[in-house]
Amino acid sequence: MAEVIVPAVTVFDHNGKPDPEDNRRVIEYLLSYGIDGILVLDFTGEFTELSV
Repeated sequence: MAEVIVPAVTVFDHNGKPDPEDNRRVIEYLLSYGIDGILVLDFTGEFTELSV
């Protein structure tokens, strides 16, 4: 059986910070389709907007 792992976008608020509530909605939406995993901060390029 193949696994389905999808990249997820990171939602930012108007101040440029990750928005926990909106990101939860994105994750719940993806999970509702029965995926096996979520890839975060990789292919969609949001990591360039984050500071350490």
